[in-house]
Amino acid sequence: MGNATVLTAVERAYAAGKLETTKEKLLVELEGLTQSQLTFKPNPENWNISEILEHTALGENGIWQAIRQGLTTDTDPSRRAEVKATDEEVYNRTSSRNVKATSPEVIKPVGKFPNAEAAIAFFNKRRNATTDYVNTTEDDLRNRYWKHPSAGVLDLYQTILFIAGHSERHTAQIIELKQHQAFPQQ
Repeated sequence: MGNATVLTAVERAYAAGKLETTKEKLLVELEGLTQSQLTFKPNPENWNISEILEHTALGENGIWQAIRQGLTTDTDPSRRAEVKATDEEVYNRTSSRNVKATSPEVIKPVGKFPNAEAAIAFFNKRRNATTDYVNTTEDDLRNRYWKHPSAGVLDLYQTILFIAGHSERHTAQIIELKQHQAFPQQ
């Protein structure tokens, strides 16, 4: 393990930038929403904004747990060939709303948070810690891996980009809801 691959300045800036901008976009879309706006559902199958927020916050933590687990493994440069997507492809595919995805049970919204403020606080705490980690880590994230059920094998750096893309995807979902013709004005 003496030859650890440390993130480059460009990699750090790219990941930290994605984490920061996607956090800010989400927070802007949530700002000032009323309870009726947070709980609006155009139909029973769709999540409301509170549910989207809960899922996003739980996903933030769940994906981080996958990174933590991956950090307990030895580095293995021989597995690089299993990583099929570029960093940009991972982010773009994760953030895209073009393909519908089914949430894993563990991060489906079930009312874990008493209100939107608590979910936002949980999200912010985890996101800020992840961004701090990216800016300071000396861990080898390129030669440790996570196998996502649909995205396939990602290295742990790409898994951080997956976190940013995941919140970007759900921010877009919130925007779609806010644009619905029946969305409450207050």
